[in-house]
Amino acid sequence: MTTISTYIQKQVADAHTQLALVINGVDDAVANTKAAGTANTVGQTYAHAILAADVFFNVALCGGAPVLFTGGFAQKLGVGDPNPRNWEAIKGLKVKIADWRDYANSVIASQGGYLATLTEAELGRAFNVFGMDTTVTDMLILATSHAALSAGDISAIKGTLGLQGYPN
Repeated sequence: MTTISTYIQKQVADAHTQLALVINGVDDAVANTKAAGTANTVGQTYAHAILAADVFFNVALCGGAPVLFTGGFAQKLGVGDPNPRNWEAIKGLKVKIADWRDYANSVIASQGGYLATLTEAELGRAFNVFGMDTTVTDMLILATSHAALSAGDISAIKGTLGLQGYPN
């Protein structure tokens, strides 16, 4: 029998797998190539997605510090503010894709312990984050959909560069 905790673990894992699939084969040159129009680069979009995953889980849900700081990634990545909505800082990034993949893997690993202990009572827990009232369930929905939607954004940006977006 699948438990709610197992289901959510699989949903989160699948969203991160989608991100990994669309970033596969991307090098630093592609990551930092500006697409036509107003889209962010592949690297900036990936950075935003991973920063968001870190903040959603480690700050909002767990009430701790982001892996960006606890894992020593801030200096390596050139990011001082983990806020994924700080587009001005994100747009200034020159993404080294291997470093961001390392950070992404650490963020994903950090989620496992929390997800493994989810209970139905925890899913209903209400809290205030970023000045808004929410629940664990709503934050998990946001975290999962954000990662999956970011994979779609990256796929589309790659398409504008003449590259395969989402793999067949």
